[in-house]
Amino acid sequence: MQALTLTAYQGWRWLAEGFRIYRKNPHFLALLLLCYWMVFLLLKTPPILGFFIAAVCTPIFSVGLMNACRDIDHEASPPPEAPLKPFPRRRPVLPVLFSGFGERQRPLLLLGAAYGAASFAVLAGTALFDGGLSFKVMLGLAPIDDKASVDISLLKSQQFWLLLHLPVVLAWWYTPLLVGWCGLSPAKALFFSCVAVLRNWRAFFAYGLCVLLVGVLLPLSVFSLLMLALPVATTLIAYIVTVLFLLVLAPSLVASFYVSYRDVFHIDTNA
Repeated sequence: MQALTLTAYQGWRWLAEGFRIYRKNPHFLALLLLCYWMVFLLLKTPPILGFFIAAVCTPIFSVGLMNACRDIDHEASPPPEAPLKPFPRRRPVLPVLFSGFGERQRPLLLLGAAYGAASFAVLAGTALFDGGLSFKVMLGLAPIDDKASVDISLLKSQQFWLLLHLPVVLAWWYTPLLVGWCGLSPAKALFFSCVAVLRNWRAFFAYGLCVLLVGVLLPLSVFSLLMLALPVATTLIAYIVTVLFLLVLAPSLVASFYVSYRDVFHIDTNA
């Protein structure tokens, strides 16, 4: 198992490549992601237990999403005369989403348990800043009202959570695919994932800037300009921006996760 070292420019292009994969079959990938979110909403329903169930199942469903992205990426390009026409695939969405449940199901569940433990530890640390409010909200033990949402202690705890949870996410970035596709044990997969991310820190830094620009700054700028130009259409504008995020940006972002794995571990899309 060898991870290539990429340039910052290659990382900058991951989101664009993810959008290219999305364009090949936008209906299927958007619907798949919506089903993914619905499944996790159901899994997270029970207080406390839902947090751990969702965490344990995350690697399995991640493999399902990446299976779909890999299949779309390996398919031939659409004909030149109809470049935007989606592929005429009619396979059902749920079997693809649940395709991670297979031979590697047990190590993926073990990986999810480790991920859940790490996430729980980081979440528990937020109690140092807000008295455990974020901890209770994330575990489904308490609702969050408007007053609490602007509380400075809650803001500090969220910043702390983001700061410490980011290394956890990066460490686990490639582990589901290394376990599910390459057959590595969870420990070896975590090691190689950390090595791959550290070796490609420039690419990941550029990728993060690209996601921040396209996924946050650009939509906020467009939304603000439209609000100034059409103040009476605030609800409609917010609805349009939300739909574009759900149906275009989010699936492209998911596909970019696969692209980063493909480039770092060199998957031949012509195979």
